[in-house]
Amino acid sequence: MNSKILIKKIFLSFLIVVFFFILRIFPNEIPYLDKKGDEYFNNAIKESLAIYTVVRITNSLVSLAKETEVEITPVGIGLTLHVGQVLDPLDDLTERFSTVLTISLATLGLMKITKEILSIYTFKLISYILLFSIPLIWIEKLKKYFIYLIGITIVIFAFRLSLP
Repeated sequence: MNSKILIKKIFLSFLIVVFFFILRIFPNEIPYLDKKGDEYFNNAIKESLAIYTVVRITNSLVSLAKETEVEITPVGIGLTLHVGQVLDPLDDLTERFSTVLTISLATLGLMKITKEILSIYTFKLISYILLFSIPLIWIEKLKKYFIYLIGITIVIFAFRLSLP
């Protein structure tokens, strides 16, 4: 085996071991990004809940006003006007908007849960993938799988960085 290739393999293996220990020793969170991500999720959920409350109150008021009837008896002829029917499109709009807000609140909740789970397990997973990739450097027939594992590691790390 060429000494240059041997030195590269030793250096790469050493680098992977160093990254393994760095990922295992340090905490699972990325201080600035995770803090900003938590602030974003908390603010987004609070704002969505406030908007949802306003929309539901508006919907209930519109539904109540929609049932309004006015009885007029000009010249002895009885006439009933359903004034509230004009508000029917607004009632439909608020109902649909509240459905969209419900879906967005559920999505925000799922994203927050996913972020919390990923912040716990991502670095552990990456460290073990890196550790298991060391033999792939040394076995010539498995060398191509090393590239795949590094690609998977980069995708997992990029996903972890993008979620906050």
